[in-house]
Amino acid sequence: MVKFFRSILLIALLSATAFSQDKIAPPLLDAIDEAIRTNGTVHALVMLSDAVDIQTLDRQLYQQKVSVQDRAYIVITTLQQKALETQGPLLSYLASLPSTEVVKYQSFWVANMIAVEATPAVIMELSARAEVEYLQIDGILERDEPVNSAPAEMTPNGSEPGLRAINAHKMWQAGYTGAGTIVMGIDTGVDGNHPALNYKWRGTHVPASQAWFDPNTGTNFPNDCDGHGTHTIGTMNGLQTSTSDTVGVAPGAEWIAAKTLCAGTHTSASIAAFQWAMDPDGNPGTTDDMPVGIGNSWYDPNIPSASQCNPAQNPYINVLTAVEAAGIAVVFSAGNSGPSASSITSPKNVNIDEVHFWATGAVDGNNPAYPIASFSSRGPVVAACSTGVPSLDIKPEASAPGVNVRSSYAGGGYQFLDGTSMACPHVVGALALLKEAHPGKTGHELKMALYQTAVDLGAAGEDNTYGMGIIDVWAAHESLADPNDPNDPENVTAYSDYTTPSSVLLNWTDPTTYVNGDPLTNFSIEIFRDGALAASVASGLETYTDLGLNDGQFYQYTVFAKDNNDSLSGGVDVSAYAGGSPVPAPPTGLAATTTTSDATLTWTDPTTQSDGTPLDDLDHINIYRDGVLVGNVAPGVETYTDAPPPGFFYNYTVTAVDNETPPNESAPSNAAGGFVGSAPSYLVWVGPDAVGASAASGDSLFDALVANGQSALLTNNLFEFGTDLSIYDGIFVVLGIYSNNHVIASGDPEGAALNTYVQGGGRIFLEGGDCFNYDPETGGYNIRPWFALNDGPDGSGDVSGVTGLNDLSAFSFTYNGDNNWMDELQVAGSTPIWKNSANADISGVFNVGAGGVGLGRAIGVVPSFGGFVDSPEPLSPRRRTMENYLPQPPLATETIKPRPQRGERQPFVKKAAWYPERKGEINRNELYRITPNGIEMLANTKEDLMAAYLELFGVGGGTDPEITVEPPALADTLLTGSNATHVLSISNTGGSLAGDLVWNISENPAVTWLEVTPAAGTTTANQTTEVSVQFNAGGLSAGNYSTTLEIASNAANSPLVTVPVNLLVSDAPVMVVTPETLDVTLPPGQSTAETFNISNPGVGPLEFAITIEGVAAANAKVDIIR
Repeated sequence: MVKFFRSILLIALLSATAFSQDKIAPPLLDAIDEAIRTNGTVHALVMLSDAVDIQTLDRQLYQQKVSVQDRAYIVITTLQQKALETQGPLLSYLASLPSTEVVKYQSFWVANMIAVEATPAVIMELSARAEVEYLQIDGILERDEPVNSAPAEMTPNGSEPGLRAINAHKMWQAGYTGAGTIVMGIDTGVDGNHPALNYKWRGTHVPASQAWFDPNTGTNFPNDCDGHGTHTIGTMNGLQTSTSDTVGVAPGAEWIAAKTLCAGTHTSASIAAFQWAMDPDGNPGTTDDMPVGIGNSWYDPNIPSASQCNPAQNPYINVLTAVEAAGIAVVFSAGNSGPSASSITSPKNVNIDEVHFWATGAVDGNNPAYPIASFSSRGPVVAACSTGVPSLDIKPEASAPGVNVRSSYAGGGYQFLDGTSMACPHVVGALALLKEAHPGKTGHELKMALYQTAVDLGAAGEDNTYGMGIIDVWAAHESLADPNDPNDPENVTAYSDYTTPSSVLLNWTDPTTYVNGDPLTNFSIEIFRDGALAASVASGLETYTDLGLNDGQFYQYTVFAKDNNDSLSGGVDVSAYAGGSPVPAPPTGLAATTTTSDATLTWTDPTTQSDGTPLDDLDHINIYRDGVLVGNVAPGVETYTDAPPPGFFYNYTVTAVDNETPPNESAPSNAAGGFVGSAPSYLVWVGPDAVGASAASGDSLFDALVANGQSALLTNNLFEFGTDLSIYDGIFVVLGIYSNNHVIASGDPEGAALNTYVQGGGRIFLEGGDCFNYDPETGGYNIRPWFALNDGPDGSGDVSGVTGLNDLSAFSFTYNGDNNWMDELQVAGSTPIWKNSANADISGVFNVGAGGVGLGRAIGVVPSFGGFVDSPEPLSPRRRTMENYLPQPPLATETIKPRPQRGERQPFVKKAAWYPERKGEINRNELYRITPNGIEMLANTKEDLMAAYLELFGVGGGTDPEITVEPPALADTLLTGSNATHVLSISNTGGSLAGDLVWNISENPAVTWLEVTPAAGTTTANQTTEVSVQFNAGGLSAGNYSTTLEIASNAANSPLVTVPVNLLVSDAPVMVVTPETLDVTLPPGQSTAETFNISNPGVGPLEFAITIEGVAAANAKVDIIR
């Protein structure tokens, strides 16, 4: 019945809208159906009919042997021109519609399409337009999640076994590290501060917009929402220089990245990332900004099988072909759904040639036999896309190490991960090594070399398990060299500085042999500048000065050796600015020293430009606080004192600026910072060994405190301001969940200091998975007395959600944090405030008089604060009753999980902030509404929960509010159609120290003729709020009407005040006499005249008569004055 009803809705809408159903993908039709039912919008990709035949163009460019640089320019500009010529009418149409119909749209040129979020009616109207070829759903992407994860240590002076498995070390020995190339990942982001990656980010010397793409949140510095992206980029080029710990295939390469795989990412976000990668600097004439390869560890479950091999219906075919046509290699992980056949997911489960949609299988690189991982997805391609050509139907293309792969991870440390996501970046790193050695080759040609030289594994020949086998980058390199070609020139350099503003000096060492080892005698050196031949230099000279250049312009050179048979060596790329780089190098060695009022910075001024050439025109040094320019100093000063608002942790950077017009500014220096101000009110202490999501819970607590207007510092040093903790209004302790936790040992000074703090009446919040029961029994500090707890079992059921009890009874949260060995709290005098939603286990308590002192207050919670999932939707009005919270014995069949391996300590980023004005912005009325039926939570977020925790801590103090309402009743008489307004005064009469009076007004019964404004509010101590009460007789017939205003509040004297309200509505004459009485006293013989008024505010004529009673007629008379 439901399905039938939804079909009627869809048919009804279609009948009123011109549309072409055969141009709409089935999943999009389903989305339209759902949007009609829910009155929602639809995300669609509108694919235009008039599109560049990119496959044909790609073939033509290979046939014509177009250079890599010219190829990129031709492809990009051809695609851009097509979009410019054809999208105008459609974009104008979308722009003409209101935002209620078209929420947003985005034009693409990488393929001729437009992404649209709009109502179902608009989507169907688009299908009827002649220029529209097809509409595909703009669905949600999924990540190829790692199969296993474990923390890893650094390996000083070492490299990973998987790197040797693909012979990357042989390329290093030959001098190839990927230098001069760029690798890229489309993933969850990258930790831009990781020591193995931070200096390799291209954004250190070009604008961030050319090195970091974040279409969803718009950040301008690399960050990682998961850790996955940091791991994959690390495998491409990670190297921690301080320890010589190599985790990357191409440690000399730079990296750029797109953060598009966090929650709710649509297909269009990854398409936007591919388009950005083709031209990060916005100049199609440059190629030094383009990556050699792009790693992808995700899939799109939304493209139907019937559409996956049709370029008109599958947007990825033309998008990825365009990227490859521009010279960039696209590489995917095969997926982690093996060992089932045809388990490789879209978009890499199709092929148009042997390597175009490259999917990478995972082998165990730690085992010399390189066995396939059981989870590695298998081929062949989906049946609907079979070409009948075996080499095109087999999947994956090849394999690489993907089991127990160690690489960088968000937070500054390292992690072992399993998955084809780990295999894919090995291929991208190998491409970077090959690109350095063979710069004239496209990414597609380099992939083909890896494909053709892979070491066969498994069944003989290419198969649907290993593909061609494990890649061998050294063999691929050798295959690209023609034995009859000259070897490359060596030691090629290009140099220019301010003394030679119009020339560049090139030097090199001539080759002496062919690739096959034969002697090379008759040859010349061919020098290409920006893709065009600049000079042919005879052998033996080994130097050339390129003249007539423009000062400050960047030039790219490729140097070849050419023999007398026109055989060319591989090209060696170098580059230089004429006159030296126009941009100064950044200052170095920035350090910060902070006090209660200021921060003093010191650094060393640069002496060179960014390319290492001499700097002769330094003008000043700019000082930035948290990214905002706050001052500058002259060269040579090398110090600056800043006095920012106290109460914050500040990060500073400095830049160098020259005296050119316009001036050139360097990249930022290293960051340095510290806390400015007196000790904050609240300390959030994250135990130094807490890592990952457990440590991130400290950030969540810090953010919630700051949002509530509190001064807070986030640190991993409990004694940041000394060992006397009594200076804090409260301390929030984050110990974390095993194995990412910190243990306070019985002899650690932190345990004793916190105990002294609690004994002295301090307020403490402490969270930890097994710190209450397990740790005290295995050498940890016994914190149970702080929370009035007995010992209890550890290893309770996982927490998927928590339900509030007692003081927190109106709260509930789902939970997605770490979930190992969650203690069951055994109450021995404290009040339960959280229980596991799945059972009766107590997960949190509140203890008044902690440590035996009346002022001490302690909150102990097992799950991490950061793992609570915000739900801004109001909860139902209720006050939950106390539930049975006695611990339950484990079931006989319950299996206790083994304790996981402990993680390693990670670098920590300190933060502090204070926005006292937010205390005024946040009041109880924003947190809950008091009704006669109980409390209604207005929101259920961590920010609101923090407000409740602060209430438990007694922050604010004061007496209870009291309520006075005037007048006690309201009444009026109105003619039909008229209205009148009265004022109701609500006063907080609890005294000057009273807390806020939170109230709301409801009608009992609800009526249509009364309007109360405002219907809810907060009245501070000794203040009065005036409420407008409007009577409206419009549409009412004559008669008496009544209701009662019920004013519910948190007042101690009267939580519920009632005000009777009466309305008389008339549609007949109404006599009103004013005044109602006349009193006259006269001495004998005197007379007087008094006047009274008779009015008729009613409807129709008023007939009346006046009689005089009790007075002789001769002594009184009445005259009517009209």
